[in-house]
Amino acid sequence: MASIRVEKLAHALGAEVSGADLSRPLPAPAFAEIRRAWLDHLVIRFRGQTLSDPGVRRLMHRTQIKDGHAALQPGRGSPRPASG
Repeated sequence: MASIRVEKLAHALGAEVSGADLSRPLPAPAFAEIRRAWLDHLVIRFRGQTLSDPGVRRLMHRTQIKDGHAALQPGRGSPRPASG
């Protein structure tokens, strides 16, 4: 089983999740840890991951993330900075 590690990035929110290859199927307990990290920290970061659009959709579906940020939504590209 993958060894998921969650490192808090800031006091208010944010964590980096490591120890999981998101391009491969992960067991339910690993996904539960990833989802718990998202619920606990509101923003999670995965470094060094390469996911196709279907891979991002599978991750969002499996972790039950309903409205991901534009950066997580397949085919949307990078979010643009707010103007003004």
